[in-house]
Amino acid sequence: MLYRMIEYTLLLYKELEKTNKKLPPVFPIVLYTGSKKWNVPNDINQIVKGNELLKEYGLKFKYFLIRCK
Repeated sequence: MLYRMIEYTLLLYKELEKTNKKLPPVFPIVLYTGSKKWNVPNDINQIVKGNELLKEYGLKFKYFLIRCK
């Protein structure tokens, strides 16, 4: 899901940059309606080993999870 959310954000930005000079902020949200516990990473730092070593130059991406029951 993390990769998918990054890709969706990138595709949106690629489309918007055709008509806008400055891109708007995107607040990535995932709505989870499943019954099982959500155990999928929502932060790129959970899967990129040593990303914190790059400080401000490391990748930063996190989505907000809403569990709907």
